[in-house]
Amino acid sequence: MPSRTYCTPKGSTLSLVRQLGKGQFGIAQLVRNRQGQHFVLKEVSVRTRDESAKREVLREVELMREAEDR
Repeated sequence: MPSRTYCTPKGSTLSLVRQLGKGQFGIAQLVRNRQGQHFVLKEVSVRTRDESAKREVLREVELMREAEDR
């Protein structure tokens, strides 16, 4: 089975190392860039019919974006 890869908004390629955990809104993955540095990538799912849950997920995504900017 081929390894899973991700492309960041800035064009970097990240390779999946392993799954770290699973929560209510997504999965935390350990990934590695081409230089060998490790990062945690959180895949967030918004597949829900509950509007309140969708707002909560989108709020979490916004908080992660704000944290990235710091």
